[in-house]
Amino acid sequence: MKYIVIISLLSFTLLLAVPTKQDINTLVEEIKPARLGLSHQKLSLLRNPFIKVKKGSKDLKQSISKSYSYSSHYRSRKVHFKLYATLNKSAKINNRWILLGQKLSGYRLKKITKLFVIMQKGDSKPVTVYLNSKNKKINLMTK
Repeated sequence: MKYIVIISLLSFTLLLAVPTKQDINTLVEEIKPARLGLSHQKLSLLRNPFIKVKKGSKDLKQSISKSYSYSSHYRSRKVHFKLYATLNKSAKINNRWILLGQKLSGYRLKKITKLFVIMQKGDSKPVTVYLNSKNKKINLMTK
């Protein structure tokens, strides 16, 4: 008897929980309108809300607005490399196999060792990328 009551209650709640076609259509209609984001001009006018500037210091306000504008942040974006494996004259960096001398994101692969690789962009300072030792998916066996 208990099982019949429990099953009937569960089936009744399931019947109430099933949405109708009209409910689904209203939800879809709410999603349809196009959403517009901010333009680059509006983003460049935004400032960091966590910096408190004292009143009367106009030079400080100008320097903060310049240093936190969208355009200056966009230009100083850094490239991050993750080394997964090295094999002969190639290395797997950011899930791509790169040969010695090839470029990745403007950086040329200069040197490959068992534990690290050296990448350099033009005449800038070389970047050393060390092997990701926590990756358990790649197992290279050598004799």
